[in-house]
Amino acid sequence: MIAVHLDKVTLAYGAEPLFSELSREIHDNRCEGLVGPNGSGKSTLLRLMTGVPGR
Repeated sequence: MIAVHLDKVTLAYGAEPLFSELSREIHDNRCEGLVGPNGSGKSTLLRLMTGVPGR
């Protein structure tokens, strides 16, 4: 069963794209990691997925 489904998510700050057509499915009973350098949008993506407003 799919727990999270992202379909062509796009987010930009002004003219600077952060995500462009990001698609991903995360299934139940799976352990997934989200890694990347500082400032790459990891926390922003999690806020977007959970509906928590930005800072």
